[in-house]
Amino acid sequence: MSGIGSELSKYCDSRPAFRRSALVARVADRCGVSQRTVYRWMAGETSPTPDQLRLLAWAIQRPMRALVPCEEAEKSGANGGEAGGSHGRP
Repeated sequence: MSGIGSELSKYCDSRPAFRRSALVARVADRCGVSQRTVYRWMAGETSPTPDQLRLLAWAIQRPMRALVPCEEAEKSGANGGEAGGSHGRP
């Protein structure tokens, strides 16, 4: 499983099971994608764009470097910095 899928799964699994679909819905809404897309990220079937990656890091309150290896982040244009604060959109 990719770093992205692993971190998304950890985020969802750390919450009660009955909330998993609500969490996926919230992540999807914050990233501007469908819930199916979030599940595909979790399964490692697809990867977010650099902009989606930034929003994803913010949505699950993880640093971008936790989501992608440094080499992959450099290729995608992600800066590897911390996710935005929880008080507003990044």
